Formats: sequence, C-alpha cells, structure tokens
Amino acid sequence: YARPGIPHIGIVITDGVSEDMNDTKREADKIKADGITMFAIGVGMSVNDQELLNIASAPEYSFKVDKYDELMDKLKDLLPEPACQVTTLPPLTTSTTTTTTTTTTTAPVPTTLPQM
Repeated sequence: YARPGIPHIGIVITDGVSEDMNDTKREADKIKADGITMFAIGVGMSVNDQELLNIASAPEYSFKVDKYDELMDKLKDLLPEPACQVTTLPPLTTSTTTTTTTTTTTAPVPTTLPQM
C-alpha cells in the first residue's frame, strides 16, 4: 500500500542475469501495470541489456555502471529528478551540558574534648 498522490517508484539493481528472463519480464509488467515506475540498473559486464529494458518502464530508465563503487556516486545523476528529489535537512546542532562539582572538606570531629 502506498499513499495516493505520491509517485510510486521501484528500482532494481542487478549484477547478473535472471534464471528466466520471460518470468522476470512478466513480473515487471505486473508491477508497471500497478502504476509503479520501474528503473533498472545493471552493475558490471554480466548484465543482459535486454533484461534491463524489460524491467524498466522506459528505455531512459535503464542504466549500467561498471562496478558497485561507482553506483552511489552516479545514482543521483542517473535517475531523473522525479525519482531523486532531495530533501534538505536542517543543520545538526550540538548541545553542550556542563556539570559543576563542588567538593567540601570537613575537619574530623574529635572524639574527646580538649582540656581547658
């Protein structure tokens, strides 16, 4: 279940080929029919381009990168703006708590009174 009026987006990241490309396409078609915009991202050289295209809602929603190290750096550049709206968070603030400790020393109480 998703909130109405909010874009529904699915992102598949793969570094290989599925066991059954037809089954993968069938499942992707069901998701897209439910109104979910699908993106398909392949990592490495073992990815099947046609399978990425079958998963993605449109050819421009299918991408490849050479290795996982590049994925995070390029992800925001690869996905169109509607899929990657950035929310700016307010700056973090640090609060400091200071505790003051006071030590009081008392003289020992004599057990006998001094002679006068």
